[in-house]
Amino acid sequence: MRSIFVATLLCAFGASALAQEAAKPAPAAPAASKKVKAAKPPADDVIVINAGGDVSYANGWNGEDVCDKMGAELFASIRPLLAQGDLNFANLETPFTEATPAVQKEFIIVSKPHRLKWLTDAGFNLFSNANNHSMDAGKQGLEDTLALLTSMNNEERPLVWAGTGVTSDEAKEVKYFTPKGKRTKFAFMALGNNGSNLVASVYSKDVPERIKAAAASADVVIVSSHHGKEYEHVPSPETVRMYHGFIDAGAKIVFAHHPHVIQGVERYNGGVIFYSLGNLSFNSKTKRHHEKGAKLYSMLGRVVVKNGQIDSVGAFPLYANNTEPLVVGDEKLMPRHAQPQLLTGAFANKVLEDLVTWSRKIPTKAPPTAYSNALDSLVVGDSAPPAVASAPAASPAPAGTGTGTAQAAPTDTP
Repeated sequence: MRSIFVATLLCAFGASALAQEAAKPAPAAPAASKKVKAAKPPADDVIVINAGGDVSYANGWNGEDVCDKMGAELFASIRPLLAQGDLNFANLETPFTEATPAVQKEFIIVSKPHRLKWLTDAGFNLFSNANNHSMDAGKQGLEDTLALLTSMNNEERPLVWAGTGVTSDEAKEVKYFTPKGKRTKFAFMALGNNGSNLVASVYSKDVPERIKAAAASADVVIVSSHHGKEYEHVPSPETVRMYHGFIDAGAKIVFAHHPHVIQGVERYNGGVIFYSLGNLSFNSKTKRHHEKGAKLYSMLGRVVVKNGQIDSVGAFPLYANNTEPLVVGDEKLMPRHAQPQLLTGAFANKVLEDLVTWSRKIPTKAPPTAYSNALDSLVVGDSAPPAVASAPAASPAPAGTGTGTAQAAPTDTP
């Protein structure tokens, strides 16, 4: 019908033109009319976003030699998923510098500069620098990290980062960008729980207004937040109110981290909140999770944006415990140091079952979110009545390419 309508308009325009020509004296013979084809509407603009959690390769920590030997192969298990992404996010929970530690605290994280390339070689290109370890090597370490990111950024492999700066204003800057070959404009903000004014604070009262301003200038606002209680699988009511406020202000996506374990995923008011992505690749040997009965699972979140709107949301289950096996029934999966392991079968089902349980415990008054397991991945549907929550997914959206506040005291962690 559209092509007939356009053709009718073209015919009407041609008849009018001929009538005007006939009224002129001694008209020249009209040229043969050319057939005009209706312009095809532009193809859908689809952007696949993958999100991992905390990354750290602290000097002198457990398994440092293993990490140096493997490099980008630390991410071998998830590289096929990263290859599907237009944007691949991670939280850099460390400065990358030759500078020595400039703080005195129980857990200090400083990483050698060459280790950042492991992430970019694996496909990561969207980074938060804002967290409680951003200043562990002082201002020199911060400046070195920013200079390193700048030197690695190029037209062929563009990088985007936010959350720190050599001035307070620079730290709070919103980064605007359009992924290569796409039309959708993004705004990216990174916020953290660090007391330095060179790290954008997640607790600043002006955060909602800054999100609102960013939303007025971009199609999609992504907010990264380093906040929450460590080794707890359910966010506090204060955290839920904070992140709901971010979405209400205009953010479409919130990627949160800091608890070092995964928390639930919620579709809210047209947006999505990953309350904690957990550790992704972290060279620690911590067992502090046992104190709270937590589990060192991880996930690779996925959000597919189509024409500036969220099209689908999902998560791939990972195992990120460096020292203890994952046991499900008679099956045992051995740990691999700082290597996120993509889970399948009984292991995937167990982690996804727990993730859904924690998601349904999110203290929210918003309409419930629907969850379903599809091909060893979690599909997070739009808000739906509880009866729909267990319905099978129509298609495995996360596995494809997308066609289908109260302040918590910052704590340090190994």
